[in-house]
Amino acid sequence: MNNNIEIKKWKNYTKIMGFKNSYSTEKDYLQEIVLNSLFYVSPVEDIIFIGGTAISKIYGSGRFSEDLDFIFDKSYDTSDVENRVKKAINEVNNFYPIEYSTLKRRDMLRYNLKIKGPFYEMSHSVRAIQSIKLDINLYVRPFYNPKKVLRTTIYPEIRPYFLFTLETEEFAAEKIKAIMERKNPVAWDLYDLWLLITKYNVKINMEMINYKLQKYTQVQGFNIDEFLEKVMLIGDIWNTEMESLLNVVIPFNTGVSPLNLDTFDDMVRLIKSFILLYLHRRTLSSYFYSISV
Repeated sequence: MNNNIEIKKWKNYTKIMGFKNSYSTEKDYLQEIVLNSLFYVSPVEDIIFIGGTAISKIYGSGRFSEDLDFIFDKSYDTSDVENRVKKAINEVNNFYPIEYSTLKRRDMLRYNLKIKGPFYEMSHSVRAIQSIKLDINLYVRPFYNPKKVLRTTIYPEIRPYFLFTLETEEFAAEKIKAIMERKNPVAWDLYDLWLLITKYNVKINMEMINYKLQKYTQVQGFNIDEFLEKVMLIGDIWNTEMESLLNVVIPFNTGVSPLNLDTFDDMVRLIKSFILLYLHRRTLSSYFYSISV
């Protein structure tokens, strides 16, 4: 193996993908191998790829995301799920050596994968071993039927494959749920929601949002005041968090004109306008004197 040629190849991949460094690109590549292997051994629509990494890969958020998250559309015995994942891991091993550990909880299976990928082959350094976390939630179910997607990548050795994921509208509901339920909200939830609304003109389905909040969280339902409070918290950490995920960070403090919130449509318009233009905190604070829900 010519390391100089390999390094140049990965730099080119990094440029194409728009990631900040080749480390992220290699992890993206290994994520694709894991996904390819999982859906290759389970080519049915009962396992569903969700989360920020799914949004990044399928809907093109442009941000790097670390973990692979999944749900099922029906109940399965835990041992059956474990057998399917084990088959997928054996398939990954046909590409690169892999080791893993498993953490079992009541409704969750977590696999911590350690893969000796291309960078390890070049350096044989322990520091080059990539870690990928694979989380399977055995309790959560999709609101809509899963969407079948043909996945192709820039990596020639990875064959095209079909996977199953959520519709954009359900991803938006998931992101609003995440913003509402996190004690310490994270910037990438708001960024992903902004992407879905601006790029795909996603509608806000309040019935689905309230269903997810009430069934899967301690939050009793959507509340505009609480949502805006969480958004203000995100403003404080926006640049710090997004600088590690994007090459070019869209500024948070772009101001907009005040909106009147007298109807549900006005509330939706506020959410969309906020995410589109990243409300300045001073503008946001003025809303708390006029909002009535």
